[in-house]
Amino acid sequence: MKLAKRFSLLAVAAFMAGLVPVVGVSAQTASACTLSAADCKLIDDATANIAKETSFVQDYDFAVTINAQGQTVNVKSTGSGPFGLDTAALSGSDPTKALSGITLQLDMTGSATVPGSPDQSGKVSVIVVGGVAYATMDGKTWQGVKLADLLASAQSQMGSTGAAGGTTAQAQAAVTSLLADPTVLQSIAAIPSIKGFITESRLSTDLTIDGQKVAQIQYVIDPQPLFTSPDILPLIKAVAKAADTTGSSTANMNDQQLQGLLQMVGPVFGKTKLTITRLVGVDDKLFHGVGIDLNLDVNPGSLTGGSSSGASQAVTGTIHLLVKLSKVGQAVKVTAPAGATMVDMSQMGAGMMAGGGAMAAPTMAATKAS
Repeated sequence: MKLAKRFSLLAVAAFMAGLVPVVGVSAQTASACTLSAADCKLIDDATANIAKETSFVQDYDFAVTINAQGQTVNVKSTGSGPFGLDTAALSGSDPTKALSGITLQLDMTGSATVPGSPDQSGKVSVIVVGGVAYATMDGKTWQGVKLADLLASAQSQMGSTGAAGGTTAQAQAAVTSLLADPTVLQSIAAIPSIKGFITESRLSTDLTIDGQKVAQIQYVIDPQPLFTSPDILPLIKAVAKAADTTGSSTANMNDQQLQGLLQMVGPVFGKTKLTITRLVGVDDKLFHGVGIDLNLDVNPGSLTGGSSSGASQAVTGTIHLLVKLSKVGQAVKVTAPAGATMVDMSQMGAGMMAGGGAMAAPTMAATKAS
């Protein structure tokens, strides 16, 4: 049991370590790019033009299928609408003023199939303009709340979390300590170069968005090479040591022992892969969207070698998100809905504290919209 716990720790540490460079994919420069020189320059040009992308129309497609313990969950959602940012409002230090610089309209439809529950589907429309967020589920009855009130409520909730707030501070301190270690930084820097971990390519077919020829630049992230590479050992050691509160010997293993354990952890993630696709305009040199596809194949039971129990613990599925951006840089016009009922966050908070029935309808509406 103790050995299995060690394996689990290493699995989580290795997988989280693998996510570090994924965030940095979008920041890759031509020196790290393995595409053709023309495609590398295209990405660099689009990155340099990112400040121009303060307004656009977005269309998204989202789908999740999760299989676990013989049951399947399916969630689907699509939506579209304009989005804009007032950079002048965002440039200040006042978060309330910054919120007033957000303009958004998003019309969404979705459905969910969950074992043991009735199938659900519906529509939700959201408008954000003038520092107020509005929502409706029937296209007629709108409710609104000031973003400043939402921010104040969130800050109040965070301030009252007590132990949770302390845990967050401890986690932040632990991360800061890790990143202060030169060997950890060197290990993180080496991860994108681990052979087979990130494979980038330009797909043979281009898309057409807004009359623009759009290249599809794809990055496939495979965690398996992490479990056989010595470059990740310093990071795993540091994470294991920081997470070790029981005085176990995991954090004190030598490289050979740790590498052996990591190779046994690899099967936990099976064929799990993450694919990130960036859509880049060939002529306008602007980003026109992003795709994220996760193939999930996790089997914690493989650590103990139990075939029957392993099958019952296996979690497989797919997560798909594709966001396309059109009319990039064009003016956005969004109008506040007429006759919207404004929600008083202070009364909502009081109702939640008192457990009063007055909060029942808003709470249910918010839950259903989510």
